[in-house]
Amino acid sequence: MRTSIVGLAVAALTAIAPAWAADIAPVYKATPAPAPAYSWTGFYVGANVGYGWRDPSIDFSGNAAAEATYFSSGALPRGVAVDPKGFLGGLQGGYNRQFGRWVLGVEADLDFAAIHDSGSAATGVDIVANQLQCAVGFPCTLRHYQYDIAGEQKLDAFGTLRARGGLVLGDRLLLFATGGLAFGDAKLTASVTNTSAAFVTTLNGMVIGGPTPLSGSCRDICAAGAASQWLLGWTVGGGFEYALADRWSVKAEYLHYDLGRLTATFSDPRFPQYAFSASADYAGHIARVGVNFRLD
Repeated sequence: MRTSIVGLAVAALTAIAPAWAADIAPVYKATPAPAPAYSWTGFYVGANVGYGWRDPSIDFSGNAAAEATYFSSGALPRGVAVDPKGFLGGLQGGYNRQFGRWVLGVEADLDFAAIHDSGSAATGVDIVANQLQCAVGFPCTLRHYQYDIAGEQKLDAFGTLRARGGLVLGDRLLLFATGGLAFGDAKLTASVTNTSAAFVTTLNGMVIGGPTPLSGSCRDICAAGAASQWLLGWTVGGGFEYALADRWSVKAEYLHYDLGRLTATFSDPRFPQYAFSASADYAGHIARVGVNFRLD
């Protein structure tokens, strides 16, 4: 009897053991694989907008005759202060290659620009004409002329071809330095103008009449000229770029550029013996923001 009871117990345990095992067996859930780190490698294109500024001057000079008559006498100033600044915007494209946390690449861009300013200056010193015609003891009427200079400096387009190198922080923030070639469409206009004239009557060097203003301008030298040229120079800077998604990123950067110097030479056809020159440096600063789309 005892043997039968033991056998029945063993049989019952054998029957229910698989169910218990199923209830107490640990449950293993599949863990999703970690998302791959962002890769900066690949070609990209994008757009940018920014602002450029600087604080230079337009410098004036002349040939030997102009130096002696107008500059050495103090009738003309040597320069005019201008403050060219304005917005620019355009397109860029390039390629990055990532090596661990380091990224090397190359980028080219071309922006339409409106960086410009103009100004004028005068000394207040006049030039006296026909002075040698005056004889001692006789009244003499002299012509007095005053002048000013004016100039405008413009940068209508700006582009670069630069190397970039940087360090990735996390996997989506790239800090970079950059440098290379810069080029721009530079324009310069300048003029030397006789702005006022008057008659003054003297006797033995003493003013006895006048001044009597003469209407109109350009009764003496009025010369104007212009120069336009694509200038080639250099640029350096830096910034950061942040990846928003698999293909999209935004960036901000600063560039210092130097395109060299542009000179305009000009004269008044009525007085070809006097030749003037105006020149200006095309260098400054640019701050830009942009967006890029990675192509692969």
